[in-house]
Amino acid sequence: MKKFNEYSSFEEKILSTLKKKPSDLLALSHKLGEDVTPVNSMLQHLQVYDKVQCINDIWRVKK
Repeated sequence: MKKFNEYSSFEEKILSTLKKKPSDLLALSHKLGEDVTPVNSMLQHLQVYDKVQCINDIWRVKK
């Protein structure tokens, strides 16, 4: 389990990457150098908090 600071940093990393260019789960995982499972888990978390959305399997920051 990641510590809170690592968790917050991971969240910011995903959001900043998606702000630059929306992408699918596999491409995002590859860009971040992370496994698919933690990235997917964080995306689901961010979606619950209405920060990101998925349209046609492409994740993007919600405006």
